[in-house]
Formats: sequence, structure tokens, C-alpha cells
Amino acid sequence: MKILIPSEWEDVKCTHNKLSYTPSPWASKTAYVQPKLEERIAACRLSPQDTAIRTTDHTSPGTFPAPLVFPEDDLDYDSDYPAQDVASWKSDPERNEVTPDRKTIYVVAPPETDEDMYFIEQWTNADFHAGGIPPSRPDVGKLERYIAAFYHGMTVKRLENPKLTFTNWDSGAKTKKISETPRYIGLKTETECTRIRTRAGRDSVYVRQLNLDDLLDAAIDIVPKDAYALLLLVHHDLYENNEDDWTCGRAYGGSRVAVVSTARYNPLLDNLSIHWVHEVPQHHAWPASHCETYIQDRCTPPSNPITKKRKTVKAPGGDPASSSSNAEPEQTQTTTPLSAALSAYAALDPPLMLWPTGLWFSRTARTVTHELGHCFGIEHCVYYACCMQGSASIAEDVRQPPYLCPVDLKKVLVATGTGEVERYRRLLEFCEGEEWVDKWEMFVGYAAWIRERLKVLEREQEQEYSSA
Repeated sequence: MKILIPSEWEDVKCTHNKLSYTPSPWASKTAYVQPKLEERIAACRLSPQDTAIRTTDHTSPGTFPAPLVFPEDDLDYDSDYPAQDVASWKSDPERNEVTPDRKTIYVVAPPETDEDMYFIEQWTNADFHAGGIPPSRPDVGKLERYIAAFYHGMTVKRLENPKLTFTNWDSGAKTKKISETPRYIGLKTETECTRIRTRAGRDSVYVRQLNLDDLLDAAIDIVPKDAYALLLLVHHDLYENNEDDWTCGRAYGGSRVAVVSTARYNPLLDNLSIHWVHEVPQHHAWPASHCETYIQDRCTPPSNPITKKRKTVKAPGGDPASSSSNAEPEQTQTTTPLSAALSAYAALDPPLMLWPTGLWFSRTARTVTHELGHCFGIEHCVYYACCMQGSASIAEDVRQPPYLCPVDLKKVLVATGTGEVERYRRLLEFCEGEEWVDKWEMFVGYAAWIRERLKVLEREQEQEYSSA
């Protein structure tokens, strides 16, 4: 498997000197069109009588730009995905309400492995050779603290009991040598054992993969009575069905469970030729994904187009996209949350030993909050660039922002019963105060975005007081 050196896969010297706030030129070749301004404003209403809507959120593309829509992005494949406004979310009979008795998000760390099944743990190691120091896997404690900030108002706990362990499924054959490529393995607690299907990895990156549906079934069996949702983390590569090469996770919101794999987010996979078909943009990840030069470059049709197979990263849950209501505003010198995020991102010179670890954690953190969003009944977002957008590849995943757009933020605030400003402050505390996180690219950009966002909210609050 060929390893591509950085100079072969991305120009790292881009100055990101101009931002784009509208869908890419490619969007006009699809059926996607961003909902009109009045539709986006109306989408935030709990009911037709709800007038407590901050319209400036929807007229500030420097805060909440449109989805990018690159070739082979989720909205390229599924351009007419239905929008979910706040009112329809609120009235969804399958959505679980947050109640005093069920307001805890439980996090289950990756299962341990029985000693005689040591090879199951080896399946978590990617089958390639790359130089440098291997990055550390995402820290579960940090993920818990990020979830607590992102879903401020919810209690977040580690689920210690029951303890999950991968084991031998064919436990009756004691005298028979254990196969290191079993068709089934077990995921056991003290009282039960769930059969987990396995298969050989389709693309040879990981030797063996686990079946996502079986893991979701195991997660459903251990949901505590006081849980609002349960998140099961695994380091193994996953597949969902025979059509999948791999998948990174899924949530069954009505069943209160989500499973997320860290395997494909390892940044050392980014420059494998087998991943190169997705052009994972390490130097144009969010917020630099809105760099106009990068957008123009990636939306130029290749001279020799290659038909590619869609990967499953996040499973769900008219006219060209250049209408006047969505047009890009004139570039000004005014600092916006997005421009502040990009400036902070571009100025960062992270230590090489920490950089891959930060990328791995950031990518996992985004997907974790996305999948838990489905547990809150939130569907994929088509209104803005948003953490709740669908994703069809790792490349698209890292181009998307960590924040929630105004529509999906309203859903979370209604569900959790918390305030917008306090939630942002908790997130800022995490971005600035968590060890090492304050040096990791996505969180440095996110912190700058939040600081500017809070300034805007404070100015608007002052104006309301002065006019009262």
C-alpha cells in the first residue's frame, strides 16, 4: 500500500486569504439549494406564534455559512434530503424527552479483551507502515468533558457496570485451537454475552471488522434506567452490511444508543493511497475548509474522473444555489466568528508530537456529538454548515464545523433547558482550559469562533437593554 508524502497530497502553504460563505460552485450541478432566508428563520420557531427568533443569526454568514457541497459530499448524493425544523422536531412522537429521571448521558469506554483472545485487540491496529510517533487514541475522559460542555445541562457519566469484554463466542470448544479470524466473537457482561459478527477488512487497512448492528444491540441491552442516552466507543473498524467498505458510527435515537468507532479517524491513514480518493484535507479542515482558493480547486472537475464508491461516515438519520437571498456578502474588514476562527487556526504552529493526536481526538469528538444529536431526535441538517450535517467521507467530515447552526442549536437548548450564552461559555472553558486541547487546531479555531460569537450576543443584549 503506497504512502503519499505530504507534498503529493496537499499544498500546505495556502494563505486562506479569502473566505466563502455560500455553497461551492459544484452545488449548482446538484439538486441542492439552501433554504431561503425566510425559511431558515421560520425553521427556528417552536410554533407559528413563536416570535422570539434572533433573525441576525440567519443574516450573518460570517457566523453561520451555508453547507459547502463538494463533489461526492452527502448533499451531492442526497440533495433533496428533507429539512427538519424545530416545530417538527418538537412534535416528533419518536423523540425522547429529557426528564428529571432520564437526563444522564452514559459513556462506555472501548471494551477490554479476554487474555486468550489477544488477537481481537490487534485488529484495532491499522495494517500500514508510516514513519513518526504513533498518535495517542482519543482520551475517553476528555471526550466525556467535551460532551458535558456541548450538551450543557445534561449529566455525563462513565458507565463502569456492567463491564464489557470481548471474548470467544465458541466457548464450548475448549480443546480446539482458537481461530484468529473467527466469524463470530462475543461481547460479554457478567450475566450476558452478545454475538458479534466479524469479517475480513475490505480494503486491507484493518485486518478484521466488527458488525455495527450487533454492537448497537449489545448497547441497547445495557442502557441504564436513568439514561437519556448511551454512547459506546470502540477502536475497531466497523461495517454495517455487505455493501459497506466501512462505517464510523450510527445512532438509534429512539433506543437511546449510539456507537462510534475511532478507527478511520486516525490521521496517519490520511495519506494512504487507499484514502487519497477522498483527499482528506488536513490543512484545509474546518475552519480553513471555507477558504475560497481551496473550494475552487476542489470543485474543478478532474481531467480523468474516477468513479468512487460512497463510504458511510455518518448515517441518518430547484434552482442553482446562488439565489440572491443566499449570495455571498461583500468582503469587509469586520471580524466575524468564522474569520476569527481561521486567523487563530492559521497562526497555530502545533508541536509535531501532539498534532496527530489532536486531529484524532477532534474528529472523534465531532462524530460523538453528532451521533448523540440523533439521540436527541435531531436529523441531518441541510440549513447551514453544521455539526449535524450528513457526511459521506472522512474528507467531508473534517471540513464540517464543530458548532450547531441556529436551527439545531434551538433544538438542543429546548431539550436541555439551558441558555445559549452559558453553553458557549462552558464550551470555551473546555477549548481553553483542557490540557493540550488549547493547542489542537479544531479547538483553537472553535475557541476563537465562540469568543466572537459571545461578543455578538453581548452587543445584542446591550442593545435590547438600552432600547427597553
